[in-house]
Amino acid sequence: SSGINAEWPLRPGAPKKGKKKKSGKKRKSAKGPAIIDGISTEEMSKEQLEQHIHRLREEMEREREERNYFQLERDKINTFWEITKRQLDESKALLRNKDREREPIEDSPQ
Repeated sequence: SSGINAEWPLRPGAPKKGKKKKSGKKRKSAKGPAIIDGISTEEMSKEQLEQHIHRLREEMEREREERNYFQLERDKINTFWEITKRQLDESKALLRNKDREREPIEDSPQ
């Protein structure tokens, strides 16, 4: 097996292997209300908040679809890699066997 970590480029932001996240109580942030389109969420009307929720849900759905697409692409690439690696190993074995078959012919006196 080569030293290549197949997860590295595919999981940006993922914690590195061997490192453990610190566990403990999370503190509440000292941030105020969120500002959306120049208006704080506290100042928004119910309709504005509902529109914003709708936009966030649409964005979340697009992100989910994109994530699923990239997971499928990753799986296709991994499958292709495994098949190609197996074919290479089989070709190397075939070549070794042919070389062994040729050895007695080359060693015999002419």
